Amino acid sequence: MLGDWREMVTDAALTDAVGADVLDRARPYLARAVLDVRLSDDARRLTGLVQGGAPMPYRTTVVRTDGGRVGWAGACTCPVGDDCKHAVAVLLSLRPLLP
Repeated sequence: MLGDWREMVTDAALTDAVGADVLDRARPYLARAVLDVRLSDDARRLTGLVQGGAPMPYRTTVVRTDGGRVGWAGACTCPVGDDCKHAVAVLLSLRPLLP
């Protein structure tokens, strides 16, 4: 369910998952660089396009995981690849949609 994401997208949870620096670097992307975000029908996967430093937007996927400390895993076509600022920006874009 969509509400299952609520605890995973708080500032505290994101800081625990990726660190304050990555969260801080993700915030500006939310307003100007998250181009498209889609939530799967079962609400377990977010996919998004995020404009980074490359000419083409990065494709970012965030999947809810069962178990583990964080509860999600991010993959991105950016050079970092996993749990990057682009994935966090996609997660932040989910906040206004949460019940």
